[in-house]
Amino acid sequence: MHFTRAMLTFLKRSRLSHFMDFHAGSFRAARSLLGLGQADVSVRADVDRNVVFRVETGKYRRAFRPQAVKLRRYFERAGIEFAEATSEYGPGIFWDTEKLDVLVPRGHLRAGRALAGLLQADLASQAGVTQSLISRFASGKTQTIPTEEFDKITIALKKAGVVLLDEPKRHEAGVLLEQASERSSD
Repeated sequence: MHFTRAMLTFLKRSRLSHFMDFHAGSFRAARSLLGLGQADVSVRADVDRNVVFRVETGKYRRAFRPQAVKLRRYFERAGIEFAEATSEYGPGIFWDTEKLDVLVPRGHLRAGRALAGLLQADLASQAGVTQSLISRFASGKTQTIPTEEFDKITIALKKAGVVLLDEPKRHEAGVLLEQASERSSD
């Protein structure tokens, strides 16, 4: 799906500037985009590793709110914006492609897989490619993959309900979940 400037502006305006929601998949996507483990993020964000785990698994409790806010701010300082669910799209993340040194296709693969809650093996199986290909590309060990292989991965992510966004002129990319009603109508 190609997004027009008006659609991206709507999505950007609909993002909440305060910390209302802690969507587990969005936090997993942000961490995966940066290529970090939970322990790395907890150190860099100066929060307890248990907070990272709980927020990413949806087991967040109000007692963790100050540390969860601190975690979210860490990701935002790194160049990641959280998109809250709207009437048209589910939650997700956007990132500044100039600030983060991540190829957009690699970012789409890392963040989209994490947002959808897919393991590399699951995505590989659904895309009809090897897990090794996904692992090597996501980790940066392989800089490029054949177009037809990446297209298969993109199609599998879309079937999993992930919308991939790329706006090169605005230096912005992102991943969002489709609303459940959109997925069921396909």
